[in-house]
Amino acid sequence: MNAARQAAVMIVLLAASSLAPPAVAQSSSAMRDCAHLLETPTKDSVTLHALFQVQAATRSRDLPDWFQEDIASAIRTSLRIPQPLGIAAYETDWEQPARTAHPVLRSLLRAVITRDGHIREAVVAGGVRNEALDGALLAAIHDVDSTGVLKTESTEALRDNETQIVISVTTIVPLKAGEPARSAKRLAGVVVSTGPIDRSRPPQLEEGADSLPSFPLFALRTPLLTITRPSRPLPGFVGPWYPENMRSRGEGGVVAVVLVMGADGRAEDGTATVVRNTSREFVQSVMNALPNLRFEPLEVAGCAVRSLEQIPFTFLIR
Repeated sequence: MNAARQAAVMIVLLAASSLAPPAVAQSSSAMRDCAHLLETPTKDSVTLHALFQVQAATRSRDLPDWFQEDIASAIRTSLRIPQPLGIAAYETDWEQPARTAHPVLRSLLRAVITRDGHIREAVVAGGVRNEALDGALLAAIHDVDSTGVLKTESTEALRDNETQIVISVTTIVPLKAGEPARSAKRLAGVVVSTGPIDRSRPPQLEEGADSLPSFPLFALRTPLLTITRPSRPLPGFVGPWYPENMRSRGEGGVVAVVLVMGADGRAEDGTATVVRNTSREFVQSVMNALPNLRFEPLEVAGCAVRSLEQIPFTFLIR
């Protein structure tokens, strides 16, 4: 892209402040103090419920709900939750004013299920990279594969001899009685535009309720910690570029990414998951730009921590 076209692309971090100070690395002693502090029981706590989902890797190969439940039941039976789990990533409430944070688990695996009831080639493909939980899920999948418990009419009904599937485990905080359903996560994010942007009306991402069925796996009690500094993007972020073919056709779009932001303020490799997109070209542009993303990390109880972040990238034609 030549200099003139580079100048035509405007990139705005809507949540960033030009006065935001750079993130400061924690010393070894401070890290030790924080590790002890974060492991100390707190007065307030919250119960997290881990939910299991499975789907075909391609939308054209939807799995019946009852078949998804069969897979979930088989894995739940074989799953041995390690103790302790060593949760080292945190999540804030994306809809309410951020005052507290709680530990979070998120695992994403890819595998192949066959018509003869085997699950093979399972690998970790994303999430918060909790080695204990990821390892336990891989072991459970191996047990299901070796025992052949899925060799039923359900697998024989698969259209293909091999079907690529995506398995996810995510912890949530259940709604309280009488609390209205949260139908969307709304976050201002990054705008990539070919012209001036109206800052008074930042674009917002609204996600509909997930249509996939979820199956409970386990529940655990975790501490609820006070946020001393919310995460926010730092100014100076370079990219993503507006794809030339999309610009020439006058097409805009949105890419929403969930990823782990490290305590150093950088997006961690292998944790990004695209949860919404309108074009592969926009996805590729965003993924290429993620290594350049810089955040002021989430700080809980005075300690910088890893955090699960959802960031929408909006591409606009002006």
